[in-house]
Parts: sequence; C-alpha cells; structure tokens
Amino acid sequence: LMPGFILHLTAAQMLRSHLHEYPDFPYPIQSVNDFLIGNLLPDATDQKELSHFRNPVYRDKMMVFPDLTRFTAKYASLLSDPSVLGYYFHLYIIPEKPISVGQPDIRSRINMIYMNSKIKN
Repeated sequence: LMPGFILHLTAAQMLRSHLHEYPDFPYPIQSVNDFLIGNLLPDATDQKELSHFRNPVYRDKMMVFPDLTRFTAKYASLLSDPSVLGYYFHLYIIPEKPISVGQPDIRSRINMIYMNSKIKN
C-alpha cells in the first residue's frame, strides 16, 4: 500500500524542518507551495506506472516501486525547481519496505538525497 497524501505532505514538512541541518544542501526550497504541490503531483493521475517512474520490467510483480534513476535521468537538471524536487521527494519516500515517518527515517532519507547530490555534483 502506497503512502497517502497526508503522509507525503507530512514527510515534506519534516524534510523542510530539518534542512537547516544541511546548510549546503544543493536544492534550497524557494517556494514552499511549489514544493508541497510537487509532493502531490505523482498521485494526481490514474497512470501511476508512468507518474511513479516504475520500471516496466517489473510490471508483473505484486509491488512495483519507483525507479529513481529513471526520474533523475529525465529531470536531474531541474531538481532546483521546488515542484520537481517535491515530485522527487514524493517518489523517494515510497519505501521498498514499510517504514514509520519518525524523525530517524526522514533524516536518513534527507541524508541519502544529500549524499546523492554530492556524488552527482
């Protein structure tokens, strides 16, 4: 079961509340509204396979998770746009195994986004 919109908005707000701990985070959120809207965009369609960048190779599996490499291959240059970053974060928090939305989980995901951005830059 995928997280609902309340969970996505809560996780987005938690990310924002912890960003001050990462002063050189490469994607400052200039517009909170755009970031929050971006977090909702992947679920704003019935075509979840496309909007969630699912790899069609795994289409016949019970659960198919977002393929973030497919997203970044297409939109990496736009991650500084708050709505694109929000979209990415929406996909990023969909776990391959259930997690809680507690601070350790959010911090570990912020760390992963942060470290991934450092590798690419």
